[in-house]
Amino acid sequence: MSKKGFQYAVAVGMMLVVSPIILERLDVVMNDFTSGLMTGGGLGCILLALIKMPRKSTKG
Repeated sequence: MSKKGFQYAVAVGMMLVVSPIILERLDVVMNDFTSGLMTGGGLGCILLALIKMPRKSTKG
């Protein structure tokens, strides 16, 4: 994963994790399945970004 892609993947993941909390505060009606789906998608996105995180090279 490129360095730019890593930043965006983490940002999208964090947004998906906190969005159910924000939507609940704004009185948007969501069932537990939708909330769990958004949170799980966010955690999966963050986990994928951490697994594919760009590593520093020892060469050069």
